[in-house]
Amino acid sequence: MFPSTFRRLEVFIAVVEAGGFIAGAERLGVSHPSISNHIKALERQVGCNLFVRRKGLGANLTEQGRRLYERATRLVQEADLLTKDLAPNRAGLKRPRFTLSTQRVLAEYVLHRPICDFVRDEEDIELVVNAGTFEEAIEIIANGEVDLGCVINFGPIAELESEIIRMAIARYDGHMSEVARRLGIGRSTLYRKLKEFGLEPAEGADEGAVEAETQIEQALRKAG
Repeated sequence: MFPSTFRRLEVFIAVVEAGGFIAGAERLGVSHPSISNHIKALERQVGCNLFVRRKGLGANLTEQGRRLYERATRLVQEADLLTKDLAPNRAGLKRPRFTLSTQRVLAEYVLHRPICDFVRDEEDIELVVNAGTFEEAIEIIANGEVDLGCVINFGPIAELESEIIRMAIARYDGHMSEVARRLGIGRSTLYRKLKEFGLEPAEGADEGAVEAETQIEQALRKAG
C-alpha cells in the first residue's frame, strides 16, 4: 500500500506545482487520465476533495489539499534525503544495464513516455539511451552494441535488414562468425540472408562450417 500512496503524493505535488492536471502530466511524462486516476484514488484514500473543481480555476487547492501539500512535500524531501544517505551503501551494487539505440526524433516524441515509465518502474536496471541520426542508430545496431534498436524506415523492411548486415560485415572485416554473434543469429541464417539480399559473403568465410550447421538444424527439425 505504501508504494502506491507515495506515488500518488508525487503526482499530487506535481499537479500543484505545475499549476494543473495537464501540466502535471507533461511534467511527469504520463497521460492526463493517469494523473486524474491517481488524484481520485488519493482523494478516496484521505476521504476528502483536494482540489476545487470549477471550470477555469486550474489546480486550486481546498484547505485539506493545502495541508496535505505542505506535509507531502516534506515527506518527499525526507525520502530523497534518505535515498542520498543510503546511496554510498549501494555503491558496490552493480545494476544490470539495458541499452537502447534509436533516432533522436523517436526518443523525443514517441519513446519519451515509455522511457520515463521504464526508468520509474525498473529502478534496479540502468537504462542507457543512445539517440542520434538514422545512420548513427543503424551503425550501433549493426555493431551489436545494444539490447534493443528502434528506428523509422520509410523503405521496405528488407532494405533496412540488408543495410544492417552489410554494415556489420564491414565493421568486423568479414569475420562471419563474429557478425552472426553480434547480430544474434546463427551462421546458417546469416548466409541465407546474404543469399536473399544478394550480398556477397566475405572472402575466406567458413562455408563448410555453415553447411554443417545447416545440416544439423535440418536434422533437429526432422527429429522434432
